[in-house]
Amino acid sequence: MEANILERAQKRGRAAPEAIANAPTLKAYLQFYWEAFLELDTCRPLGMSSVGQIPWTAVNEYALRHGIVDVDDFDYLLTMIRGIDAAYRTYVREKTSK
Repeated sequence: MEANILERAQKRGRAAPEAIANAPTLKAYLQFYWEAFLELDTCRPLGMSSVGQIPWTAVNEYALRHGIVDVDDFDYLLTMIRGIDAAYRTYVREKTSK
């Protein structure tokens, strides 16, 4: 999708949108965790004025579905998801408080 946006901007002689031009580069080994977060994001509870944490049970089901049964591998997945999720919830909280 980003490539399509860049191509359209170039055809129109416009600069790339800042969010795309300055987007961070994701290391290949982190792609799995980012995709896991995007899928698990659909499982989070939503409150009246807040975004809830992704449930442990959802991470566990995701891990089992993807063959992650080793305790250390699961703990790493959980740590990664919790870290991304905390950053996301902080971002949402700051954006909605403006």
